[in-house]
Amino acid sequence: MKNNTAYRIEALSNNPTKRTNHTATIYKSSLYIFGGWDGIKTLNDMYELNLETFVWYQIIYESALTCSPIYRHCTCLINDHLIIFGGIDEKRTKHNELYDYDIISKQWK
Repeated sequence: MKNNTAYRIEALSNNPTKRTNHTATIYKSSLYIFGGWDGIKTLNDMYELNLETFVWYQIIYESALTCSPIYRHCTCLINDHLIIFGGIDEKRTKHNELYDYDIISKQWK
């Protein structure tokens, strides 16, 4: 970017559904988005955007344990882990669960 100008980036494939109230986290040369609300349902899917190629990949979880579908949650990055806290589910129930997603092993803890 030059002169604090924003640019629209056209991703090349497998774009995630439109959503709001999700989180977006940068890790190395990727942007991870998790959860949110698509206007119809609450989501718990995760996508990775490679910031060098601008190709989206849907993350396929390697473990049976996953985070509940939530929106308005918080995510922070600690080493190779996305730490997800709180949020609201499809019944508008507020949550205080803490989830740990290991980016390397693709496992929820």
